[in-house]
Amino acid sequence: VAVAVVVGAAVVVVVVGAAVVAVVVVVVVVVGAAVMVGA
Repeated sequence: VAVAVVVGAAVVVVVVGAAVVAVVVVVVVVVGAAVMVGA
């Protein structure tokens, strides 16, 4: 059971981390596009 909990927690951390990275990438792309259009 302990192993399952650890694995589950690791999966959650990875998924949340991936989501955060995706959001950051989207923000950077949007801001970059806005700057290019503005420039």
